[in-house]
Amino acid sequence: MSCAGVTPLLSALISLLSFLPGAQSGPYNDLIVDVYTDLHDFQPYQNYLQNVTYEEQIGSSLSMRGRIEELIWDKSRNRYREILDVLRRASEKPHFVTPPEPSLSHTCAHELYEWMRALGREKNWALRMLDSWGRPGSAIMQGNIQYFGEFTGCLRIETTEEDLEGAQIDGQYCLLNIKVSLSRDIYNFQSYIPNSKDSFKVEVKCHRDVYMESGTLIGITLLYSSLLVIVVLATFADFTLDRQGEERKSGDDTKEDGLAENDGIEAKINDISGSTSSKDEYLPLLKTMLKTKRDRPLVKILLCFSAKTNMKDLLDMSSPKDKDKLDCLNGMRVFTMFWIVFGHAILLSITTSQNPIQFFRDQGKSLWFQVMNVGTLSCDTFLLIGGLVLTYGKLNSWAKKGRKISWWKYYVNRYLRLTPLMFLVYLFAELTNPYWFTGPVTRRPEEYFPRCKDTWWQSLLYINNFNHGCYEWTWYLSVDMQIFIVTPIFLLAFDRKPVIAYVLCGLASAFSMSWTAYTSHERHVALTPMDKVEHYPPLSGDDFLEVYAVTWFRLTPYMVGMLIGYLLHRTNMTINMSKIVLLLGWMTVLAVSATLIFLPMNAHAFLTDCKPLTLTQAVLISTLSRPLWSLCVAWVVVVCATKNAAPINSFLSLGIFSIGTKLSYAMYLIHLFLISALVRSIHHVAFISLPNVFVLTNGVLLITAILSTVAHLLIEKPLSNLQDLYLK
Repeated sequence: MSCAGVTPLLSALISLLSFLPGAQSGPYNDLIVDVYTDLHDFQPYQNYLQNVTYEEQIGSSLSMRGRIEELIWDKSRNRYREILDVLRRASEKPHFVTPPEPSLSHTCAHELYEWMRALGREKNWALRMLDSWGRPGSAIMQGNIQYFGEFTGCLRIETTEEDLEGAQIDGQYCLLNIKVSLSRDIYNFQSYIPNSKDSFKVEVKCHRDVYMESGTLIGITLLYSSLLVIVVLATFADFTLDRQGEERKSGDDTKEDGLAENDGIEAKINDISGSTSSKDEYLPLLKTMLKTKRDRPLVKILLCFSAKTNMKDLLDMSSPKDKDKLDCLNGMRVFTMFWIVFGHAILLSITTSQNPIQFFRDQGKSLWFQVMNVGTLSCDTFLLIGGLVLTYGKLNSWAKKGRKISWWKYYVNRYLRLTPLMFLVYLFAELTNPYWFTGPVTRRPEEYFPRCKDTWWQSLLYINNFNHGCYEWTWYLSVDMQIFIVTPIFLLAFDRKPVIAYVLCGLASAFSMSWTAYTSHERHVALTPMDKVEHYPPLSGDDFLEVYAVTWFRLTPYMVGMLIGYLLHRTNMTINMSKIVLLLGWMTVLAVSATLIFLPMNAHAFLTDCKPLTLTQAVLISTLSRPLWSLCVAWVVVVCATKNAAPINSFLSLGIFSIGTKLSYAMYLIHLFLISALVRSIHHVAFISLPNVFVLTNGVLLITAILSTVAHLLIEKPLSNLQDLYLK
């Protein structure tokens, strides 16, 4: 017996009975259809809805709730005996129901019959099953349209032989998902009555206990326990070698002081050599005998996994002596990573809240919400930093060491830098995620694995941004890698013919902006999915991702980064700016940034006073926002790197940000798995507020940082050490 988690008890039961073939043509026709038919008789009410405001429509609709419920219960009460008769006959005569699709099975009909009888007798188990059903409650106008019922209570329902004769009914939780394709735009969640142009699609997902297959469990355990054992052995070896080194150093100090034990060592050496030697003569021999084992090839490989050394490197906050280092980028990376984690945590937590609309309306015009809303620009910041670091670093290296280029290492190093951690994190998360938590909206394994079965290899080839298969948020890595593949053309041009590089960057940026403008016009998309364009409904998340994640949509920030990298290389990070130039520059950057953040503020589709963007405004915002944002970030980098903004540069270059920079890649890969698991583990929709958001996002950030540290020490840093050992 199933406990539904969405609709009221009798409505769901009546809907189920509508699948009876006999009910399709007999006196037991679908009562819901009857109700909708009767509702359409309220023509004055429908005419009234067309002439009142949104709030009045909602209020008036809710005032009709009593009349609608009375209509349903009247019909149900009048047909109660008829329904029981249908169920009784279906349970007694298996062939009473001719099975079309869908059909009510003989067993299901019998259990429904027994349950309704027990409910009429007020049996405890039947009442608890009724109590576990989800049903509409308060805050509907605030977006509370998810009714999960009582997940745990439903699963704990059991019957005994004394309760039933010839039947055993145990609770099974099922979630009824009703997808409505509307004939008109009601994105503002206006009340409406379905009409003949609307279509409904009903999906039922039933919970069941799932356990990981033994082969998968053994494979996962062996793989990651092997990595852990190697790290433990390497750390133990590292401590042992350090202790031996300290003992040898202590022995050398004692020898220098002329203590007795050194005389013994000297005597042994003289005995071996058959001659007498002074301390200066036997010292090289002593050092050879006591030479550390760290230089042996196998020891070098093992020590790459040492948690002691790798943790020391992670926590090293000392500023590098190399004046060419762009330390200000550390702070920018950390704050951008926080921006991404916060944005995703807020977005996903809202999807299972009971007041999403009211939350959007309350916070929609606040500063922090505007910053989160334009979080799509955070990826452009990372792309700009990527292009800048690559160009600046490679041109500086060529200037110091010559143009000796090994292009196969250029690509292999990049691939090995990104892929192992991504694959191992993905492998662990995808194979184990369905088993982490259980709840009404937990995905079942069959929902996870078929999606990844045919698309996992696309992530390894960095082409998954085109069809959004498995591990969707790695689209950024695909975009970055695809641009990286063609960067040698730009790098060689910057090194030999800078004018050609300027032209190439300009053409790439012009193409990107032109494509963005065309797509924005054709798809009616602005900067974010929440921005409403006049006369057009907002894009769905999947449709928006088709525009958002393609490579040519993101070319401009990378090109700006490469140009800034060449500028800093060319000037040796020495640019003197007058106070007037700095003042005008900062005023321009602040004005442009504020415009990008607040311009679409009144166009949020959920606002009661929403002012949609015109199609022209949407095209301009979508086309110019990323180039302008990139120029603002570039200004901050230039003034910090050239010491024209010393206070800001000092803050962004703080040593603690270097730790966040080293963990940023692992945090990017891990955070959405964590957020998704937490959201899908809930059993009841929760009220969301600003304090809740603050606690949630900071908690997610802390746990993500901890897990990223583990991934860094176990996978990322050891493999990076091996790469440095043999490929650089």
